[in-house]
Amino acid sequence: ITVPSRRCFAVRNVAKQLLIESAKSQRWVSAAALRSFVGSAQSCGLALRAARFHLRSLHDVTPQDTRVRRTQLTSQATTDLRWWATLSPSSPGNGAPMRQLATSLSLCVDASGTVGWGCQVPPKDWRYASTASASGAGAVSRITSLGFRSISRLLSTARSETVMRP
Repeated sequence: ITVPSRRCFAVRNVAKQLLIESAKSQRWVSAAALRSFVGSAQSCGLALRAARFHLRSLHDVTPQDTRVRRTQLTSQATTDLRWWATLSPSSPGNGAPMRQLATSLSLCVDASGTVGWGCQVPPKDWRYASTASASGAGAVSRITSLGFRSISRLLSTARSETVMRP
């Protein structure tokens, strides 16, 4: 799913108009125009994964009372409007799969202070992955900053049930 070109340009233009209006009047904008923009931008939410993060501050400053004519944008709302003002059909974030793809391999890493890095590739058969290491060939490897080759070797040859532990 992607946001169509026509919708991208419409949302981008309204965001630019709101930014111009806010620059002229110390961040005060028309509440009706902001409500309209937030509704249009919200409709892009399924295709733009980051949309909800860039709408949160705009929702916060949008008055619920329709009798309120003007509202003042926060600096975060202004930053988010700038993000919307750069929206285009070719934006890197424009597009999302219609359905979630099945995970084929999952890798969990954790920094463990003086020991190094921990890594596991879950879950079916909890076997240890063995690689050649300083302690001898075939030993269970500890993944440290010098052992990233072990990770690449694991990922290139391991099955989804392989687990690496320090």
